[in-house]
Amino acid sequence: MATVQFLSNANSVGISNSTFYIAGGNNTQQSVPDLHVRLQPILDASHTRNRKTSPPDSMCQPGTRTEVIKGITDWADSEIEADNHVYCLYGTVGSGKSSVAQAVSGESHGEGRLLASHYFFRGSGDRSTMVRFAVTLASQMAAAIPETVPLIEAALAKQPGLLKPGTLSLEFELQNLVFEPFKAAFNSSSTLSSPPGRTSPTPLPFLIVIDGLDECEDKEGMEVFLDSMLEFFEANPTVPLRFFITTRIEQHIQDRLEVPEVILDNLDCHGSRRDIEMFVEAEFQREAKRNRVIRAYIQQHGNWPTAVHRHRLIGHIRGSFIFASTLIKYILWNKGDGLTPMDRLPLALEMNPGLDGLYMQTLARVEHLPYFMDIISTITLSDNSISISSLAQLLQIKTFEVLRVLVDLQSIIQVPGADTRDVVTLYHTSLRDFLTTESRSKRFFVSPNLYLPLSYHWFITPSGGLRLESSYSSEFQRYWDRFVRFSEPTTVFTYMNQFRDRLSITTERSHWHTFVSLMNFRDLFSNNTADIPGEHGAALASDYLTRWAEHLVLALELEDSNDRQDTRTPRRLLLIKSPVEPMLRRAYGREMEIVGQLLVEFQNNIQRAKSIVESKHSSSFQQAQEVVTDDIKVTGKRADFIFIIMDLFMSPIRLLWIFNQITSTYRQLCPLDNGNPRLCISVKKKLRISCPDNFMISGRIEKVNGPTQSLRSVLEETSSIHVYKETLWKHRLRGYRNISS
Repeated sequence: MATVQFLSNANSVGISNSTFYIAGGNNTQQSVPDLHVRLQPILDASHTRNRKTSPPDSMCQPGTRTEVIKGITDWADSEIEADNHVYCLYGTVGSGKSSVAQAVSGESHGEGRLLASHYFFRGSGDRSTMVRFAVTLASQMAAAIPETVPLIEAALAKQPGLLKPGTLSLEFELQNLVFEPFKAAFNSSSTLSSPPGRTSPTPLPFLIVIDGLDECEDKEGMEVFLDSMLEFFEANPTVPLRFFITTRIEQHIQDRLEVPEVILDNLDCHGSRRDIEMFVEAEFQREAKRNRVIRAYIQQHGNWPTAVHRHRLIGHIRGSFIFASTLIKYILWNKGDGLTPMDRLPLALEMNPGLDGLYMQTLARVEHLPYFMDIISTITLSDNSISISSLAQLLQIKTFEVLRVLVDLQSIIQVPGADTRDVVTLYHTSLRDFLTTESRSKRFFVSPNLYLPLSYHWFITPSGGLRLESSYSSEFQRYWDRFVRFSEPTTVFTYMNQFRDRLSITTERSHWHTFVSLMNFRDLFSNNTADIPGEHGAALASDYLTRWAEHLVLALELEDSNDRQDTRTPRRLLLIKSPVEPMLRRAYGREMEIVGQLLVEFQNNIQRAKSIVESKHSSSFQQAQEVVTDDIKVTGKRADFIFIIMDLFMSPIRLLWIFNQITSTYRQLCPLDNGNPRLCISVKKKLRISCPDNFMISGRIEKVNGPTQSLRSVLEETSSIHVYKETLWKHRLRGYRNISS
């Protein structure tokens, strides 16, 4: 270890409350990779990413878009002024924005002026949100300008929350990880502010390239980024930093960028016919060199395509680079349809101009194949791209069945050569937009209802069992939330029943009921799920509870009757700490009421489930009671109850034990064959005391023969702070006097 000495000859020097940054040697160079590890940036977000696996796979054909690119690079290298820090290139779908961004990034990188680049892509996990945006820019900036490393490290030391993206505001993250470190590095470094060979009195500007801003699904975060960027440049008009942004213009973006400080340039106004002609000609020539069938055809028939065909094709493309690229892939690269490129060219000229017509006709060729819609919907709705083998495992089908569908879709979907290593990706997000817009895709519409099978498939292992690993639970829970949130309320339960009917064997039905029971259990306690919509409007919170009990008993009974008896089913349902259990520390209160026949059915389900558990898993109930403090007071034909769970975790078995205690007590008091039964329930977290945080389920079960108290009135009586204290005191738990109401 090297020893660092300073002020070695000084006398009577005092230093206090100071932070030292030591530069020199290899310190900064060694700290850059360490900083990357700490920041955990998105690794496939820059212009150097593998474009085949991390779209967009866009690059300008040599000799094309030269005028546009030169205009942008001239701006990037021009003198800094107060109103020229930001250049926004906008245009329609497929106009070539990402290709231009790729070219500009490459040129700036080659000149040593690229500070960072970030390529958004919808439906690609982190690259479709703003969560890791700031740390990703900071990580790239540290590699480009090592002088920023100690400044970023200082910010992390002062605010550790910066290492947990999303904990602090995006504005704060950008300010402390990107803008301020860059400004401070330039103000303190003579090399950066006056680079060798620079004759201009102003420093050489650095460039950040942001492509596909409209692809970011976090609209609020996007607006915060634009506001923060413009505010920084307003406060620092001479800072040598520029942003080049490409996007489709959407209202929330336009509102921020239509200001004097931003240069707006419409790519559609730059003539593209000549560029597209060059692109098409180069692609045909390239394929002719490597395709023996085309070469043989040319030897016998002369030039192909003919001048007439080429002219018609360019006119058919209508200036859209993405349409040109997709159409060329269809003509030249499509395999497995038994046609030659010469056969496909006339078919391409008959397609409806624009991507929709191409998508419709391409999908129509394979829609008759088994699992077509399952495969297409999974690719469309999945957050992250997956390999062919993973796709087959997820859908529980053979790899060749996935390939049979995808092989004829290679003009619109990137199909990898390896089944296990590389991933399936969409060539362009316009395909996802098309498939998720019913008016455009019609019979190929990927409905939000299809989030349900996606969620269920993540719940099931490739061998047909249940996923017990907690690492998978976030996947099926996230897709379940989207199914509930985005589906039409009138279709939710109808589609659930239709999907259930597709599951024929007993084991599949048992897994299905396990899945639905756990999802409703989770939604009952989770604070980030809205009430599931019902067929006649919003469902009550009590619906979570009754559906949980209904599907719990069905899962247990089917498993009990199944000859194979997959023992994982009860284990998952009865774990004291469930894989989908919510952290009750974050949960908010639920107030529920179940009355009449619905309560009778609920009690019957609880009793049936309890009988199976006692007969086969008797120890589960004993474990469920270990951290529960309870009290049930009987008065006439009613029973008030309170259950305090001391470890802030809830599980299905614990909930089953609690409601078995409640309903058993009431059945002893009052048979439910007459009168009108009523169950009022409050579920909420209680305040911290000297004992650990705790959670409370309280309420009343009674037979009603006349006017009734309101639900709120009953719960105020049964879940008051007085009842809570009294219960703890009765069970000799000290420290309750510290509770404040």
